Amino acid sequence: MIRITDYEPGMPLSLEQTFNLVDNALEWDIVIENRMYYQVDIGDVYIDFVLSYSSGREQVDLFEGGCLRHLFVSGDDSFPFFTKRSGNPPYLLVTVKPGTHLEYYNNNSCFIHSRSLL
Repeated sequence: MIRITDYEPGMPLSLEQTFNLVDNALEWDIVIENRMYYQVDIGDVYIDFVLSYSSGREQVDLFEGGCLRHLFVSGDDSFPFFTKRSGNPPYLLVTVKPGTHLEYYNNNSCFIHSRSLL
């Protein structure tokens, strides 16, 4: 398990990320905690998926370089899926845990929450 905490005394929020290998998957938990005695307004919380695109003209560049992104938005059932243009493995499927839903996608950003009060 790897745990990364971003917090220093006086900051209004703490952000803790935990990474675990479970079976054949990587679990990534994110916890945002209000450290103040008043409500804190959270704007956007999102994950950027930085994608690589091949600019070559050879067949190997066109079908094996870069990836295709497939997005499905449906609350707790939402997921982004990434594959090579050829459709050959490896693949990347990102799912959410129950109670956490993806709200929408904008370019390469996947929005978990677009506005919240803590």
